[in-house]
Amino acid sequence: MLSINGQGLYDGKRQLIGGVITFRDTTDATRRTNELQKLAQYDELPGLPNRSLFVEQLSRAMGRSQRKSAPLAVLFVDLDRFKSINDTLGHDIGDALLRQVAGRLRTNLRIGDISGRWGGDEFVVCLEDFGESNNAAAAAQKLLLVLSEKYEIGNSEVYATPSIGITMYPDSGATPDLLIKAADLAMYESKKRGGGRFQYYSQALNTQLAQREELEIGLRHALVRNEFVLHYQPRIDLANGRLIGLEALLRWQHPRFGLLPPARFLPILESSGLIHSASEWVIATSCRQLAAWQRQFELPDLSLAINLSQQQLVHQRLVDTIKSALLDTALDPGCLEFEISDGAIAQKRTAELSTLQGLRKLGVRISLDHFGTRDVSFESLDNGFIDSFVLDQSLIVDVAENGSHQRIVRAAIAMAQGLDIEVAAEGVETLSQLEFLRSCHCDLAQGFLISRPMQSDKIAAILRSEIAGTRLLARGML
Repeated sequence: MLSINGQGLYDGKRQLIGGVITFRDTTDATRRTNELQKLAQYDELPGLPNRSLFVEQLSRAMGRSQRKSAPLAVLFVDLDRFKSINDTLGHDIGDALLRQVAGRLRTNLRIGDISGRWGGDEFVVCLEDFGESNNAAAAAQKLLLVLSEKYEIGNSEVYATPSIGITMYPDSGATPDLLIKAADLAMYESKKRGGGRFQYYSQALNTQLAQREELEIGLRHALVRNEFVLHYQPRIDLANGRLIGLEALLRWQHPRFGLLPPARFLPILESSGLIHSASEWVIATSCRQLAAWQRQFELPDLSLAINLSQQQLVHQRLVDTIKSALLDTALDPGCLEFEISDGAIAQKRTAELSTLQGLRKLGVRISLDHFGTRDVSFESLDNGFIDSFVLDQSLIVDVAENGSHQRIVRAAIAMAQGLDIEVAAEGVETLSQLEFLRSCHCDLAQGFLISRPMQSDKIAAILRSEIAGTRLLARGML
């Protein structure tokens, strides 16, 4: 490719007497420009349009749909249990799987249909000129079949099924953002129904989306409006019934919906990136409260457990936040326990492991949460990071009569004892559950049988009784 530039030559009387023409080969520069443009618009891993380019293409497609008064469909595709593939087979296999999924999307969509990668294992598709609305379901069914077929990656045979959400323009949204959010919500509904299926966006889902939008807007102001509150759930030593610690649990006092549990707003905090500022508030507030209780009731060993999300573990600011809280309160680091999922260790990602090493240097304790709900390798436990784990309440709810769960709990506790790891059980609601855990020599327990989560003033009353020598169970706090 050539660039041509011409310039006139003039004599002293400024009369044109000739000219100079220069030729420049711009092939390499043009190629580099095109490559940079492609990098900015395409996802490098699967080679599909990235989020910003897909939104741009979808916006143009919506304009064409409006001019032709023809329907347009957006499909949101998410692979079921992709995390387990990454955890068990490794990220190289996971990346190769995503590339093959992208290839199958390109091969099985019509010329003119648009596909892109939204992020992680999420893909988006735009269908135009498909005739009747039911034909969008036919396209989704075709994708379900082809994306569920066996993947051959190296020497591995990998199976994955998709969950697909379908939304229609203009019925389900007037902007690309609303259409994609609606399709995302429909996809999550298909996952709730077991995955490996598609789900149309409906009016009921529209109500959920509107409420989610309201919650997301509200969350952006919740901190400055002092709407977040902390409840604390006591944790007892099973050997003697003493209250030895508390778990800090975030609640949101919403001005319209009332007191909301974390399940209602935590996913929004994570997806919106607000989880970091909210977590910093939780850590600072709960540490100040713990320090105040330790001084007021002369309980220097009273401990506090705080939950961390996977997102927080990829940022160094978490370590800095905890370090600052320890300095401000003069707490013994050993009194703080941070509960994490096993993924942070099993995936061996540099960012998460670096954060865990930083926490270990601070001297705080680290606990594996929801133990027993997913595969956990011995390496996740015997690596110097983990001080304790929490048996998930799904194991405890029927442990008094479920022989399988009894064997799992006994084996988990025996393994923990061999590794010098402390074991806590959550969701203890009956005396029979408590007695079984005590017979297995489980260390700690919490649940409604012992006490419901409560605000700080009620916890202070419990601690006052603890000083007086009255145990939670003996007091009948059931």
